[in-house]
Amino acid sequence: MRTALAALVLILASAAPVAAQPPQPGDATTICLRPDGRTTPADCRQIRAGESNAPCFCSYGQPVRTPYCIGKERSAPESRGLQLARRDLARDGTLEGDTYRGKPLCVRYDRRKSAR
Repeated sequence: MRTALAALVLILASAAPVAAQPPQPGDATTICLRPDGRTTPADCRQIRAGESNAPCFCSYGQPVRTPYCIGKERSAPESRGLQLARRDLARDGTLEGDTYRGKPLCVRYDRRKSAR
């Protein structure tokens, strides 16, 4: 009986979803950038929970690769100036390495969305 119970616990533990890991430097996601510089969420099809290279699609706007904010790092506050700068800087398809007023253009990691 103990062996069966131990086997059941191991099976259930291995079937549990893997906890999403916080992003590391160099990790990025996709956002959708509207022509006016505002952002909308991308539709990313994750095959496994926490998968960082899931294909992402934009129903409206240009897909743009954007780094995650790491640790206590924060992007500049949303403003019309930021929207215009983001629109211009994203012409190469990425915001990696780009800054606005000394702050990185990054997105906050949402653990709840990654755990789906």
